Amino acid sequence: MFVHLHVRSWFSFLQGGSSPEALAAEAAVHGMTALALTDVGGLYGAVQFQKACRHWSLQPIFGSEIRVEGQGLVLLAAGPEGYANLCRLLTRAHLRSREAPEVTLAELSAHAGDLFCLTGTVGSRLWRLADRGDNDGASAWVGLLHEIFGDRLSLEVAHQHNPGDDRRVHRLARLSQQTGVPLLATGDVRCATPADHDRYELLTCVRLGQTVFDLHAERPRNRQAYLKPAARLQAFIPYSEAFARAGEIAASCRVDLLPERLMPPVARLPEGTSPYRRLEQLCTRQLLGKYSPGSRRDAALQLRKELSVIRDLALEEFFLVVHEIVSEAARRGIRASGRGSAANSLVAYLFGITAVDPLA
Repeated sequence: MFVHLHVRSWFSFLQGGSSPEALAAEAAVHGMTALALTDVGGLYGAVQFQKACRHWSLQPIFGSEIRVEGQGLVLLAAGPEGYANLCRLLTRAHLRSREAPEVTLAELSAHAGDLFCLTGTVGSRLWRLADRGDNDGASAWVGLLHEIFGDRLSLEVAHQHNPGDDRRVHRLARLSQQTGVPLLATGDVRCATPADHDRYELLTCVRLGQTVFDLHAERPRNRQAYLKPAARLQAFIPYSEAFARAGEIAASCRVDLLPERLMPPVARLPEGTSPYRRLEQLCTRQLLGKYSPGSRRDAALQLRKELSVIRDLALEEFFLVVHEIVSEAARRGIRASGRGSAANSLVAYLFGITAVDPLA
């Protein structure tokens, strides 16, 4: 089994040059069995990515490259709990700053469950320490991450033919032997094919606010950040255990964002009350408050008609759950309004899902 566990799409804050569909298609061409999308600071392409992987019979792995107190780490969701923790971390990061979202080490530790951690490649703290030959600093950083993630931590190595890549790869391999933290090989992919490189470089210039004629340290130094077959990577990362580790992690990651059968959330009900009875009680209470005695007869007739339709379609809990959401939004001072095919219903108006009286 051959997999890529660090791939960015063009949703990735302009740090990738290909769509999830293009990346999945190219992975299938190379006979890969799994692919991990790790957009920067978000899960922006996740749904498109899973659809594309399903089309090409690939296993999708969901992750993100997230900054932790200024240091980049790659986090992969092993299961639903890990995906939820990843979402929690990203939400905290973006609530703190839109321009430079990041989380603290304490937050990372609190939400590390069911997540695999990769130490990152170009620009990451570990790569900078390896570059300087700071073995003590590298060991300390790995030790700190190991306390948080345990055996779910891996030292990431990639080779994109940049100056010093050979040295970094071999130093990280030695660090893996010293610390006992497994080595993991990735492609650190930014685009699907060499033909997509120009788009990737152009988007990089847009992100940096410069023209294509300007030099910048963050611009790619060559055209090697594309999705490569196994043989190309193995020729420059001569550590079979690093590729085996990637396969182990892929086998452990199971998240399905688009199940064939959806399970809707369950409404909170007082003990001994059915969903329909609760819906009827809430609507009747609101009707008495919103309509004068002279207009209640027409409203009551319309309400009975709508409640009958809702019961026939088994949508009682759906309306109750939406009512919970808009009530919580109101409690927090968040403006919200429903839309859709039922937005002109009396039930939606009585529940505060919409603000327009359909009878008036």
